[in-house]
Amino acid sequence: MAKSQTPKKYRLLLTQEAKNDIKEAKSYYKKQQKGLEKRFLQAIKDKLVLLQKQPFSAQVRLEKEGESIRGAVLDSFPFLIYYLPDETVKTILILAVLHTKQNQQDFFE
Repeated sequence: MAKSQTPKKYRLLLTQEAKNDIKEAKSYYKKQQKGLEKRFLQAIKDKLVLLQKQPFSAQVRLEKEGESIRGAVLDSFPFLIYYLPDETVKTILILAVLHTKQNQQDFFE
């Protein structure tokens, strides 16, 4: 009997911009309520784990220079993770983590 193969998880790569976005939001939530920044970081981690398993699950939000930028909505915070999955090298490039009120067009121009 053949063993079922688990699909290979995609490797995550975060741009410096995405790291800065996360750091700023974390700082904001820390000032709002004790422990809220930890819940925010956990929500990001949970979504990234899901994206590693299902990189094409989030809808395409923007087309830029021939690439489809996808946006995954966090479950309990008003943020989207913008990313580019690359099937050939099994990576996910995290471009930004933006509040839903931010104008995505401005960011990606």
